[in-house]
Parts: sequence; structure tokens; C-alpha cells
Amino acid sequence: MQRALWSLQSAEANAGTGAPIRWDAVNAELIAAGAPPLGDNNHGHDTSYEAFSARWDDPQEGPILKQFVDRFDGQGIVPKTGNDEAQPEQGGEQTGEVEKMAKRATKLGK
Repeated sequence: MQRALWSLQSAEANAGTGAPIRWDAVNAELIAAGAPPLGDNNHGHDTSYEAFSARWDDPQEGPILKQFVDRFDGQGIVPKTGNDEAQPEQGGEQTGEVEKMAKRATKLGK
């Protein structure tokens, strides 16, 4: 499953859409990676969500899934891509440890 999630995560990072990846696409990627699908979504009731939710809550498998998946719902999963993380601001107020040390050093020189 890790290989399939990594592949989906990489594809989404490149596409950058932020849209959920549907359960049928998740299952197709799992099958392509040689893993069993999460559930059956061909009979009007998608069991993939319930199967993934149970794995998400599993103390052994959950932490692994949480490395790759930001969130999930009845529509599918949204992989963690790093594209939505806030970029550090350039300039502005200096609040880092190095800047604090520099300020203290300049006060000592007076």
C-alpha cells in the first residue's frame, strides 16, 4: 500500500490540483502496485471509505497512512504534497535565535 500511496502522492504533487483522488483511482493504483483493493465500489455502496477508515485508525498501519494522506472522505483521499505549506516570508521582523544573539551582542558593545 505504501508504494501505491507514494505514487499517488507524487502524481498529485506534480499536478498540484488539491482535489481528492477518487476511491476507484486509489484502488486501481493499489492493484497496479500488487496490493489488494480497499473495497468494492461497483454496487452502489463504496466500501473503500470504510476499509480505509479502519486502516487509518489501526495503531500499526495508521501512522504509515498518515505520512502520505492529508485527509480523506467519502469521495477519496487528499495526499500530503507539501504544496500547501506556508512559505517562509522574506524580510520582516527578525525573530530567529541568531538575530536575538546579534541584538544582544550589539547592546553589549555600547
